[in-house]
Amino acid sequence: MHDLLILDDSLLSSMARNPNFVQEFPILKSAIVQVNNEPGTAIMSKKRCGDCNTTVTQSVVNNMNQVKYSLANMSKEKKQKLLQMLNAKQIRIRVSVDSRVAVYTISD
Repeated sequence: MHDLLILDDSLLSSMARNPNFVQEFPILKSAIVQVNNEPGTAIMSKKRCGDCNTTVTQSVVNNMNQVKYSLANMSKEKKQKLLQMLNAKQIRIRVSVDSRVAVYTISD
């Protein structure tokens, strides 16, 4: 069992590709974005969106931050389930919000 597990983008992407996690936490579907017509990829790209001129990279970062924020603000029961599924005593989540970082800790 992990004493403290950091929920970073890599772990979040892994969870989003695991059907058991997606079934329990549907918000994880949002962590998988489509880039260059490749479903289920979250590739960092420098390509710009023609309509909004925003980089795909920024879109992926914003997406991941929204998912992290949602996980950090789940009900107590859902947080306990996340701890159980990740086999952790505590989970630390860092979310970028308006050029600052908010840190959330989920514990049993």
